[in-house]
Amino acid sequence: MHAQTGRRLRMLALTLVVGLAGSVVGLAGSALRVAAAIPPPPAGFTLTWSDDFSGPANTGLNTANWLYDTGTGFGTGEIETMTNSTANVFQDGAGHLVIKAIHTGTNPTAGWTSGRIETQLATFGAPAGGVVRMESSIQQPNVNTTNGLGYWPAFWMLGAPLRSGVGWPTSGEVDILEDINGRSSVFGTLHCGTPSGGPCNETTGRGSGEHACPGCQTSYHNYAVEIDRSTSPEQIRWYLDGANYFTLLATAVDATTWANAVDHPFFIIYDLAMGGGFPGAFGGGPTAATVSGASMNIDYVAVYNKAPGGGGGDTTPPSVPTGLTASGTTSSATTLSWGASTDNVGVTGYDVIRNGATVATATGTSTTQTGLAASTAYTFQVKARDAAGNLSAGSNTVSVTTLAGGANIALGKPVVCSSIENGGTACANATDGNTGTRWSSAFSDPQSIYVDLGQNYNITQVGLNWEAAYGKAFQIQTSPDAATWTSIYSTTTGTGGVQTLNVTGSGRYVRMYGTARGTGYGYSLWELTVQGTPVGPNPTPTPTPTPTPTGGTLLSQGHPVTCSSIENGGTVCANAVDGNTGTRWSSAFSDPQSIYVDLGATHSINKVVLNWEAAYGKAFQIQTSPDATTWTSIYSTTTGTGGVQTLNVTGSGRYVRMYGTARGTGYGYSLWEFQVSGS
Repeated sequence: MHAQTGRRLRMLALTLVVGLAGSVVGLAGSALRVAAAIPPPPAGFTLTWSDDFSGPANTGLNTANWLYDTGTGFGTGEIETMTNSTANVFQDGAGHLVIKAIHTGTNPTAGWTSGRIETQLATFGAPAGGVVRMESSIQQPNVNTTNGLGYWPAFWMLGAPLRSGVGWPTSGEVDILEDINGRSSVFGTLHCGTPSGGPCNETTGRGSGEHACPGCQTSYHNYAVEIDRSTSPEQIRWYLDGANYFTLLATAVDATTWANAVDHPFFIIYDLAMGGGFPGAFGGGPTAATVSGASMNIDYVAVYNKAPGGGGGDTTPPSVPTGLTASGTTSSATTLSWGASTDNVGVTGYDVIRNGATVATATGTSTTQTGLAASTAYTFQVKARDAAGNLSAGSNTVSVTTLAGGANIALGKPVVCSSIENGGTACANATDGNTGTRWSSAFSDPQSIYVDLGQNYNITQVGLNWEAAYGKAFQIQTSPDAATWTSIYSTTTGTGGVQTLNVTGSGRYVRMYGTARGTGYGYSLWELTVQGTPVGPNPTPTPTPTPTPTGGTLLSQGHPVTCSSIENGGTVCANAVDGNTGTRWSSAFSDPQSIYVDLGATHSINKVVLNWEAAYGKAFQIQTSPDATTWTSIYSTTTGTGGVQTLNVTGSGRYVRMYGTARGTGYGYSLWEFQVSGS
C-alpha cells in the first residue's frame, strides 16, 4: 500500500558517476571473483557476476567492483550524508556487507550518516530473447514502526544510459527491495517515462504496492527480479524467497517507454537512506524515538543470465493447466479459474491469453480480468511457466460474452474520500477509468468514498474493483445532498476482488462506506463505477452570494515571496509566483506551513487562486497584513479538496499569505501557482 517516490539522483551523484565512466568501460571484460557462497544458477541460467563480501572484518569494499556514492542530495528529500567510512560501510569478516545508519547530536532530523554503493559494471541486462536475474540475500534493519521511523533500505538498479546522460526516469529504474519505517514489507517497482505523471505514473511508478515480508527485519531473505525478454510481451517478475509476488507486462506502458527503460543493461545499487518522501508518506521520520546504528546486512549479490533460446538448461515444460472456467461475468469483467500445473523445477506463474494475446500473468490458479467491453465475445486460455522459463501448451479455451452494460456515470466525476494513504493514492484515482491507479485510505475504520454524479440518477449497478486491501464490511449508500444517506447494499462478508453489485436506489451522490477492513491496511479501490439512468434535473439551489470583484489585476506574479520551508532545492518559494505551472513550491511534510507574497504596496484584494499540486491543504486560511507581522484572516476552510481553487475574498494589505494548518496528504503543501488579484 504505497505510493513511493522514485529514488531520483541529484547532480552530485551524476557528476561522480559520469566522471568514472572510463573505468566502468575498462572493467567490462575483467574477470571478477565468484565466491563459493553464491547459490548455483537456476535451471537454464548461468552465473554472470557475483560478490559474497568475504573480505576481512571492518574493511571496505573492493573498489574494482564497487563505487561509493558520497555526500548529500540523494533521493527525494533524504537527510543523511553518505560516506565511504568503514563506520557506515564495511565487511564483517563473516561473509556479509553491512551498511549502517549512524546518528550524532540531539536533532533527529539532522546528523545522520550512512552508505550508498553501486557496481562499477553497468552491463547487467537481458539481450533480446534472453532473461537476466538479479538476486541478493539481505537482512533488513532490525527496527520496528516505533524505533525505525525514517529508515529506508533499498536494493535496486538504474539503467546504464543514465551514465551517458539520459535522464531519470526515461533510462529506467527497477526497485528490487524497498521498505520504510520498519514495516517488515517489500515494495517492487519500475520507474519509467517522464519525471511527473506520464505512462509510469511518476513519481509513484508501476509497482507491486506494499507486500508483507514477515521476519525480514530479523533474518536473511532472498530478493530477486527477472527481466524476461524471451516472452511476448516482455515482462519483469519480482520474487521474495523464490515466490513470484508481482509481474509487470510490457503492455502496461507504450512500447517506446518500455524499451527506453528496460531493454538495456543496468548497474546495481545498495543504500540505507534516512528520511525523505517515501518514509514521509507512511508516517514520517526520523523522530526522537528513531534508533541509531541499525543496519542493512547483505550476504551476497548475484547476476544470472539465460541466453536466447534457453541457454541449454532445463527444457521440460510444465504440464498443461486443466479445467479452465469463467464465472461471475459482468459487463466489464470475468473471473477465470483452472487446475494447477506441475513441473520438474517448479511452476512460477501462468500467462493469461485473451483473444490470442498474452494480457496478464497470475501466480495462483485464478484471476479476474477487468476492463472488458460490454456485449463483447472473448476467448481465454492459460499457459503455465516454470522457473527455467519454459511455457506449457495452452489449456482448454473458454469463451465468454460480457453482459450488456450502460455507461459508467461515475467516470471522471468529482469524488470525496474520508482520507488518503499518501499523495499517490488520491480520491480521484477511483473514478479516473485507469486500473493502474487507485485510491487507498488510512489504516483505520470507518472510511468512505463518494462520487458526485452531477444530478439525480436511478442507480442500477455499482462496481468495486478492490486492490489487495479490501472492505470486509461495507455499505453502498445514496444521497441527494451528500448529508443524508440511504443504504442500498450492505455486507459483512466481503472478499475483495471485483464486485459487481446489482442495486436499486436513487441519488446524486453514491458512497462506499466501509466499517470493517479485510486486511491490516486501509480500503483500496482501483475503480469505483456506477451505472444508472437520469431521473430529471436537480432543483436549482439558491446560490450563496459572493463578493463582486472590484478589479481583477494580477498583483502577485514575480513579486518577492517568503515560505516557512521547502521540500528540496527544486521546489523553492519563488516557483509559486513565477507564472509557470510546470514549477512548484512544496513545503516540509509537517504542519503548520505558510507562504506569503509581498505586493510592494497596500492593495484591495478581491481574488486569490490556489493551483494545488497533488499535495494540498485541507485546512488553511488566506490572510493579509500591512507589515508581515500582524495577520488578518479573509478566508478559512477545514475541508479543502485541492485542485484549482478560486477564492473570491474581500480584504486589503501589502502581504497576502496562505497559512496551512492541516495537510490533505502525507506530504507537505505544494502549489504550482499562488495568484493574488485586486486593485
